[in-house]
Amino acid sequence: EWRRRGEGGGGSRRTFLTGMNLEFACNEGRAGEVVKAAMAVGASGATIGKAKLPQRSGAEEPGPSPARETATLMVPQERIPVILEAIEKAGAFDDRTHGVVTSHPVTKAFTYLPRAAKAAPTPEAKAG
Repeated sequence: EWRRRGEGGGGSRRTFLTGMNLEFACNEGRAGEVVKAAMAVGASGATIGKAKLPQRSGAEEPGPSPARETATLMVPQERIPVILEAIEKAGAFDDRTHGVVTSHPVTKAFTYLPRAAKAAPTPEAKAG
């Protein structure tokens, strides 16, 4: 399983993740739509940021915009084919987006999951 409880016991709320990091870069303004497509098929979220593609001075040829966005998604390795298919259908690699994907394994990542807060009573429970 790609999410597993912390090692060593003791009631730890630490969770270690394993899987693959997908790095996606595209023209500015397009990453959000592509990430939504990835999340619809199993990616749990992404970190989106801004980047700049260096250009030669005077280069006016069509292609990727120098204004870029990047998205980093950590996903289970077995979901990669489905996620790649979904982002391709969302236009990740078309002439408007000019997307590029790279990946690398993550042997261990750490996250902390806080204790769930007690749910507030519903109006129906208060009335009962």
